[in-house]
Amino acid sequence: MKVLLTSLTAALAAATAAFGQADLEAPPVVVELFTSQGCSACPKANRMLGELSLRGDIIGLAFAVDYWDYLGWDDTFAQPQFVARQRAYAPRLRNRGVYTPQMVVNGRENVPGLDQSKVEAAVSRNRGMPNRGPAVSIAIEPVPTSVVRVGAGDRSVELEARPAGRVLVKIAAGEAPPEEADVWLIAYLDGRRDVVVSEGENKGETVSHFNIVTQLERLGGWSGDAAAFEGRIINGESVAVLVQEKELGPILSAANGALLGSTSAAPPTTFDQPDSSGR
Repeated sequence: MKVLLTSLTAALAAATAAFGQADLEAPPVVVELFTSQGCSACPKANRMLGELSLRGDIIGLAFAVDYWDYLGWDDTFAQPQFVARQRAYAPRLRNRGVYTPQMVVNGRENVPGLDQSKVEAAVSRNRGMPNRGPAVSIAIEPVPTSVVRVGAGDRSVELEARPAGRVLVKIAAGEAPPEEADVWLIAYLDGRRDVVVSEGENKGETVSHFNIVTQLERLGGWSGDAAAFEGRIINGESVAVLVQEKELGPILSAANGALLGSTSAAPPTTFDQPDSSGR
């Protein structure tokens, strides 16, 4: 344990030193996409997010929502807390309700996910904003992958197992926000994931996802003084940390990093679900 703590402390110190050289650079722009496998318009927005995520100055995050599940297909990546996040954005962004595909840029602007010109314009506006947020550094515990066998005899199968990864986050001192800001830890799957959809609006289609979020956790608050936090990644290949004004206001700072041994692509996945009569 002492060796692990030492290595994590050293990694965090190195990350902090690297940020010392990058403090004057513009922070990355965070683009959040709210999407659903049950939405026929979403695959195009998913691809757009994938293209944006290839840029070094953009952190793209896809949050799957479940309010279209009643159309016949249960989104395989959706979580209630992702819907709650989108609903919380609505009043701040002057929306009457929620919809897909929706992109939120830096927590400041709401953009229809199919309108590439508006998305690009929002990214450009936010890229040009002064950097008033604190420096963020992340140290990630290496997470080895192992193969475990489940079941017995001819019915046993091998599964890839990845234990929880430990993440240390350091927020530097900076200009204090009007109220305590939230520090969010987000885990996501790198690159592209394909899901073969057998019901709903996208029946028979292979829906591609990019940077799909698997975990969302509030680590604590930041009031302007230097602070450190610890979290654990249960399911994910990369992490992002957002310092965001209270109640999902503007994002002040962001950083991301990859867990050791992560992959950028995976083969298509087919999920069999009962038809509407068995739901």
